[in-house]
Amino acid sequence: MRVLLFNPQTRHAAEMPVSTAYVHVSFLPPLGLLYLAASLRSAGHDVLFIDANAPDHGAKKIAERIREFRPQIACLTAYTFLFYDVLFSARLIKSIQPDTKIALGGPHIDLYPEETLSHHEIDFLISGDGEFPILNLCEALAGKRSFAEVEGLIYRDERNESVFVAPLPRLANIDRYAFPDRSPVRYRYYHCAVNPQGMETSMITSRGCPYLCRYCGDLAEKGYRARSPENVVAEFEQIAAQGFGGVHLWDGTFNVDLERAKEICRRLADRKLPLQFSTRIRGDNTDEEFFGLLAAAGCNRVNIGVESANPEILQAMDRRIDLDKVIQAVAQAKRHGLCTQAYFMLGFPHETEQQIRRTIDFALQLRSNYAMFMPVMLYPGTRLFQDALSNGAMKKDPYREYTLAPTPHFQVRIWETEVPLTRLVHHLKSAYRRFYFTPGHLWREVSGLRSYREFKAKSALGRQLLSYELGKTWHR
Repeated sequence: MRVLLFNPQTRHAAEMPVSTAYVHVSFLPPLGLLYLAASLRSAGHDVLFIDANAPDHGAKKIAERIREFRPQIACLTAYTFLFYDVLFSARLIKSIQPDTKIALGGPHIDLYPEETLSHHEIDFLISGDGEFPILNLCEALAGKRSFAEVEGLIYRDERNESVFVAPLPRLANIDRYAFPDRSPVRYRYYHCAVNPQGMETSMITSRGCPYLCRYCGDLAEKGYRARSPENVVAEFEQIAAQGFGGVHLWDGTFNVDLERAKEICRRLADRKLPLQFSTRIRGDNTDEEFFGLLAAAGCNRVNIGVESANPEILQAMDRRIDLDKVIQAVAQAKRHGLCTQAYFMLGFPHETEQQIRRTIDFALQLRSNYAMFMPVMLYPGTRLFQDALSNGAMKKDPYREYTLAPTPHFQVRIWETEVPLTRLVHHLKSAYRRFYFTPGHLWREVSGLRSYREFKAKSALGRQLLSYELGKTWHR
């Protein structure tokens, strides 16, 4: 069967009501679609991968490739904040090839399946891991089984009623999944501008998260499943052989199991691959040995979620983290030559301005190489979002309305309690100004430049920070 894997162009992502000092310095391939490509190719299907964000993929070229390939089914990943672009892409594919069936996977469809399927351009939804269900759906389209036998499938029957087929139990041993098929990817498109090694790709060593932070949609009920160190290192070796110089690990938390993380690093250090990688870690589940192993394995950057310096706010977030251990972790990481980036959230419900200032002061004392300060957003599927609905902070679910009728300038919701939006903007500006606009930080950035690409990326970030400081930073 001819299967199109289509990554929609990101043109109308949902907007934040508060502008942030954030600039994209990386362009990475859509990992979920590449996992599907591996599964489909292994079963003998003909696969075409199109990334509409690629610089040489204008509308005319995309239409030509679709028309020439004549896909029987097209698969897209749906995220709530990109749903306008997803639906636009589905309509585009149908306008070029009307007989093509459209199937969506991804986190959005588990949140709003009925609303998503209300759009006649969408034929199927796949819930959960898609690697095996997509093969069964292809068999059903070929008449080899009924749609009712495709686990995890959501579709409309002949009476136009939604049918939900129970999904497969989540696969515990995810080593069974083939590595993402990066063969259809044009390597030169994908990079991280601050990585001097050039071409960049992404990877996951686990799925899910065992923690239950109130603001996060990656809920523990989905289960945490980790790949074996042997399996992870084998994919690193494949990536190196394909010519990539850098890897970003998209795990929610790489060091959930500290001993497993250490073993992965030991094996990578033994192989001395020409790869650098970055990862996200939990700051209070580390030790000196871990950071030494990360550095020896080729890690060049660790991202650490701190969120708040106030124990009472961390408790309200269900973010059980030891701040003293975070301070120790940042110092240890820097001793081993790792770049550190810390993340903070400002404006959690019932957080006071004094508490916000305490978090900003903590960020300065932490002395990470970089810091990101973000307003607390109400994301669908989170317990914080449900709190807002239950407490009357939102009268109805705006994301449900958006899914039913997507608009190009939809705004993510924010929960204003003690701190009004104008004051939150003031504190966000203050945080960035105090962290970045100091002679010491500016000198470290200039003296540490390693490539022209990094110079361009950091120049763009500097311009964004300056624009953020001087410009309008909220929308109504």
